[in-house]
Amino acid sequence: MNFKIVQIDEHLYTIQLQFSHAYQILSNLKEVDSHDWEIKEDHDGNNIKYIANLQPKNKNLFTGKFPLLENFEIELRKLKEDIATVVCQNNVFIKNNPELTRDYLMNDCTMGTTYYAVSPNFTSRGFHIDEPVDKVLVHGLIYLIPDDFDRPEKSTVFKNYNGTHNIVIPTGMALGWMVVNSHKSLHRVLNVDSEVRYGIKFHIIKNY
Repeated sequence: MNFKIVQIDEHLYTIQLQFSHAYQILSNLKEVDSHDWEIKEDHDGNNIKYIANLQPKNKNLFTGKFPLLENFEIELRKLKEDIATVVCQNNVFIKNNPELTRDYLMNDCTMGTTYYAVSPNFTSRGFHIDEPVDKVLVHGLIYLIPDDFDRPEKSTVFKNYNGTHNIVIPTGMALGWMVVNSHKSLHRVLNVDSEVRYGIKFHIIKNY
């Protein structure tokens, strides 16, 4: 798996992955039974507009039916070393966590991954920060969507609660973003298309 990361703001990076079977992974996600998606946010009360995480009810879902999904998660988590190197050179991270080293991220933190789906015409409630800043050091999202899926304002990162100084994240197959977690990592989730938007979220979290 090839990995390219580019800093575009003080705490924000764009990501580009190159890996085999990308569209087969997307196809597998579309085949997963709806009961294996955990609804995290539902704006209509009827599961029509939602954010959902893939949390299999049994450990055999991936290994038995969708081994490619499991293998991709394993490969993505191997990028922890590269991500830790980038994060420990970030000025926001250094300022907020002067005592934390790259060795700490490698030995005392865990990189987790979760498949993710956003329903058509979904808009999150205002600006928000996904993860607790005292525990999650970095987090991001890789899109698993066709290259022609791009529309304006899919995911937007903001630098304040006024909604100004916004940065729109490019979308497409294996493109994504990563943010050094802080109180500045405000963002909003939109899916203005007519199709479900799939991806995989990742984070590096303290073990304590």
